[in-house]
This record gives sequence, C-alpha cells and structure tokens, in this order.
Amino acid sequence: MNPRICMLIERYWPLVGGSEIQCRLLTKALSQAGLPVFVITRRIHRSLPVDEIMDGVRIIRLPPSGFGRIWKELFFALNAARTLIRHRHEYDIIHLHSGTSFTGALTIMLAKVLRKKTVVKIATAGDIAKQRIETTDNPLGRPSGMHRSINRAINIILKRADRIVCLSQEIERELKQHGFPPKKLVILPNVVDTATFAPASLAEKQALRQQLNIHSEKTIFLFTGRFIHRKGIDVMLQAWKQLPDRSSAHLVLVGSGSTSLDSMESRLREAVRNDKLNDSVGFVPEQPSVVDYLRAADVFVFSSRREGLSNALLEAMSTGLPVIATAIGGNTDIIQDGRTGLLVPSEDATLLARRMTDLLSNEEQRRTLGANSRRFIRDHYDIDVLLPKFQQLYASLING
Repeated sequence: MNPRICMLIERYWPLVGGSEIQCRLLTKALSQAGLPVFVITRRIHRSLPVDEIMDGVRIIRLPPSGFGRIWKELFFALNAARTLIRHRHEYDIIHLHSGTSFTGALTIMLAKVLRKKTVVKIATAGDIAKQRIETTDNPLGRPSGMHRSINRAINIILKRADRIVCLSQEIERELKQHGFPPKKLVILPNVVDTATFAPASLAEKQALRQQLNIHSEKTIFLFTGRFIHRKGIDVMLQAWKQLPDRSSAHLVLVGSGSTSLDSMESRLREAVRNDKLNDSVGFVPEQPSVVDYLRAADVFVFSSRREGLSNALLEAMSTGLPVIATAIGGNTDIIQDGRTGLLVPSEDATLLARRMTDLLSNEEQRRTLGANSRRFIRDHYDIDVLLPKFQQLYASLING
C-alpha cells in the first residue's frame, strides 16, 4: 500500500521562497509517482482559493490571511489541527515543512493522538539553537527569556517526531548537539528540476537579455532570493563597491523583503544610492520563476550568513552558472572550492570582491566552473534522483 501524505506548510505557492518551491516540487513529483498527497497551508492572500487543485494535487488554504505576527501563526496552528482531525482518514504521514514553530509542535502532539507518523524538515542552520531573533530594526537581536523558553519547549516536542529531515550536514550536527536522537535524523537535501533549470545557448542568452532589459554587452552577476539580513546582500554590495572596474559588469538583485519581518530591502536600496552604485546595480521585483534571469546571467553570487541548503544556489548551479558563495551550511556540501564553485568566508567583502574580479576577467574559468556545477547538481540533486529516497523514507515509517 502506498503511504498517503499530508504536506503541512504555512506558506505555499504562489508565494515564492525556498520552502514553498521545495514543497511544490516534491508534492508534484510524489503525485505523479502515484502516491496520494494533499497540502494544507495558510491562505496568505484573500484572493487565493480556499480549496483548489494545482499540479493534480488538492490544496486546502486556511485563515488567517496576511503576513507576520505570532498570533497569526497560533491561529493557523489551531486551524491546521482542526483540519488534520477532519481529514484524518485521508493520510498516514504528515510531512511538516515548518517544524520549528507552534504549528509543528502542536501537529506532532496531535499526530501521536491520531496515530499518524510525522516527518519534520529543518530547513536552516540555527533554527534549533535560536541564538538570535532577526528583525529589520535589530537583525542581530538576542531572543528574550520568553523566546528561549518557548524554543526549548518546541525542541522537546520536536524530538518526538518520527523522522527529522536535515538539509545539510551542519544541521544534522546541530541537532545531535541539542540531544536529538541520531536514529531519527536523515540527511535529505533539497531537490531541483534540472530539466527546467538548464543552461542557455549564447543565442538564447542574448534573446533573454533583450526580453528582460538586461545589458547584453556586460558580464551579469546575479543574486536571487529574499532581501533579508541573513542573506548577506549588504556584504555583497560592499564587495561590489571594491571592484577595481565595474564598467563592464552589472549586478542584478532579484527578490523582495516585503513579506519578511527582517526585511533589509529599503536599507539595500539606500546603500546603492548613497554609494553611487545605481549605474551598475539593478533591483528586480520578486518573480514567480527566476529561471529566465539565471539563464541570462554569467555569474551567481551568494553571500549568505546562515543557510540550510539554498534553493537559489541549487537552481543557479543547475543552470550552469559559476557560483561564488560563502563557506557556510549546505553551501559547503555542494561546492568544492575551485571545482564546482568558489567559496569565501562569511562577512569577507574584500575576498568576495577579489573572486568577483577573477571571474569578471576570466571567461574560461567561468565556463569550466559552470559546466562542473551543472554536472554535479544533475547527478546528485535532480528530483528524479532524490524522489526514490523520499519514497523509501515514507515506506519505512508505514512498514516499520
């Protein structure tokens, strides 16, 4: 008997983010493989349907609408619990994509009562330790005593999940350090659709640049993702300012901070203005899909301070872009320095500027790194390569 899966995630498509993209990719692939699966999520926008079929999968959206605020998460957690009870005869396993939350904790306890199995994904390094509470006004803020107490309680409940999916070796080490049972931990990385995220020919690249209004004659450096503190875009801009010659280069930043409590978007735009970088740095609003921008670019830059395994980085490497990334988290799982990309220490704007300059002046190195990264991602992170491992995980929970 095929296990029946309920995917539980607070934010889902059409919202764009790593977790949302991963949940949709996995859900669609499982459905196409014949596993019964449906999604419970929050109805972030009131314009979204309450109940719809997407990719052949049922999506159930629950109140409240809007972004942010702890009370909204609590309200959603209670609504999700009621919905899980109502649909208890339709699933065997609950796959939680936001485990370190009230929703995750309540769902794990409820699953024990309902005799359902739980799989919890830990997406980002530091989510268990919770050493900081990142907001726009205080991106390095220390959590209060109340926050620390809540986090300890959530971690106690998380240890009762049946399996915990770690996106990187760093996350697995962190969980072991916090007393999570090793037998419950499994490293299963994010997946990527390598058929969609594929390199562009020179003609395709030029056509895309014209379509997207991107400089056709310049070397395009690209970032895609949320404009928040832990993504380190401020360090990227410091490095960009240090480039000896920016006349033949352009930096394109695709994304938004509008849906995040720790948005840095206004500060980043102000920094570009103050440092007179407007001629060489461009902002592009958040896109439903970034594939065209990736296929139009020459280099991907990822200066994040804290990560699990970045969806944006996987997509860039799959598209055959040479990447420069910080030596943190899952970045070091997929980048062999000098072979499948270039690694720099977090916060080191000077070395990041040197690596940008190296790739700007060396087209042959760009081609070699890009080809190596494409090959590595296609062989190890393609959805068709990793889907059987998820199927095995679900089957092991049902069959004992």
